[in-house]
Amino acid sequence: MSWFSLNPKKPKTVAIIDIGSSSVGGALVEYRPKAKNLCPAIAYSTRKEIVFDDNLDFKRFITSLTGALESVITELHQKAKGPIDHYHCSLPSPLFVSQTKNIRYGEDRSFIVTPSLLKDITNKTADTFAESNRHLYPELQNDQSFILESAIMQVRLNGYVIERPEQKKAETMSISHHVSISSQAVRQKLLDTIAKFDRRASAGFHSYTFEIFSTLRDILPETSFIAVDVSGELTDVFLVVNDVLFASASFPLGRNFLIRTIANEMNTVYAEAESALNLHAQNKSSPTNQTLLAAKLSPIRDEWMKHLRQVLEAFQD
Repeated sequence: MSWFSLNPKKPKTVAIIDIGSSSVGGALVEYRPKAKNLCPAIAYSTRKEIVFDDNLDFKRFITSLTGALESVITELHQKAKGPIDHYHCSLPSPLFVSQTKNIRYGEDRSFIVTPSLLKDITNKTADTFAESNRHLYPELQNDQSFILESAIMQVRLNGYVIERPEQKKAETMSISHHVSISSQAVRQKLLDTIAKFDRRASAGFHSYTFEIFSTLRDILPETSFIAVDVSGELTDVFLVVNDVLFASASFPLGRNFLIRTIANEMNTVYAEAESALNLHAQNKSSPTNQTLLAAKLSPIRDEWMKHLRQVLEAFQD
């Protein structure tokens, strides 16, 4: 359901929250039905860094994340012209697991595809995946997983892609299905943070993987492609084949890994290492420092490329 579809005659404000592995972003999206331009518009955006930690720890990461989220929401409320109606939250790959599955269905004779049939088939697959991943984070006691998303990406009837399969007759059916699950405990911490500011506003959670896939699929002319996103702590890789998210993976070598490694190599602090890397990228450091950093970056690049090759090779299996 669209954020603005509940009552199109009433002005609405949605907070889009982008939770990354190293920062939290927020944007206010407004819909004003009496405005000349009926398209929703971004009224304000901001981003806050998650407190950097030399030693990665999941519980400290969640604490730092909620702190950054609180700062973002505080700023959004200061800039909002009225109440925020809904929070649309995107979770990074450390906070969910997902799978894409091609579900094949057939009966002894032809059948009619109904919404209830599609729902029953995909719910069964989603429930099985959730049951096999009931406890995502051992660090969180008494935690349970929940289904974050269960989405049909494509349906083929008798081998042909059908955009609207409902009420169609078929001999065979193939469903490209995406499901992701996350932690109830983590979701509750995020909801509690939002509730400090808005107890009445609704909130929805989605995976970064499926959101970026949906966006790229809609704006790129290609139907098959590989996308790579290097974020703070992770590199995410997506393989899309014929408009279907065929596979996705991540490995823990992101921007912060680069800075952390250089800081250790140079025996310095994070800020100085980051500054040195920025100067190196802009070719503004001294010739000696340029050569020194290039030598230190070479093995890091090789390690990153090794992990990327491993992911791409796994996609081929």
